[in-house]
Amino acid sequence: MDNERKMSILTLQRELCKEIREITSDLQMKQPGSTELTAPRVFGQNLPIPRKKDEDIGYGDTDIPDEEDQYGIGFLFPWILVKLDLGNVYASNERQRISVILVIGVFDDDLEANGHERIVIIVERIMERFAKDPLLGGQIVAVPVDDDHMFRWSLQDEDTHPQYFGALEMAFEMPGFEREDYYGFA
Repeated sequence: MDNERKMSILTLQRELCKEIREITSDLQMKQPGSTELTAPRVFGQNLPIPRKKDEDIGYGDTDIPDEEDQYGIGFLFPWILVKLDLGNVYASNERQRISVILVIGVFDDDLEANGHERIVIIVERIMERFAKDPLLGGQIVAVPVDDDHMFRWSLQDEDTHPQYFGALEMAFEMPGFEREDYYGFA
């Protein structure tokens, strides 16, 4: 087996983060407490832990900034999380399948309460990209999430204005692990 495996589960997450940054780079969205617009920030697995600039926080300290506005921590929205959800390796020498859930958070304080529209735009762009070209990073391929769906998406049920949330479920296949057969028994 090749000691330097080029494809890994973390490779999938990093490549998908990079691709989503590119897909959404021209979208300009509101940030809490600011008049500046920004493209969604893309993170792997979790949002960064909030803390004041240039300050080390201790274990268990939430350290919410003093300048926090009425809507929460202002520097994060809009954001997209690329969360590794579930993986399957069926057998040696076979491709592995990895489920990924994209969680999307946007801020929109307009009184029309249409923040869900920004979520839908992001979801549609990502689905279109992988429906047209399922290849990612040379060896990773978008595949259906189950027998009936290529993608699954959802919007939040509750009213959390001015913060809006949604999710997109996707699945990918990539090279698995090659069985080593030093003695010719395989």
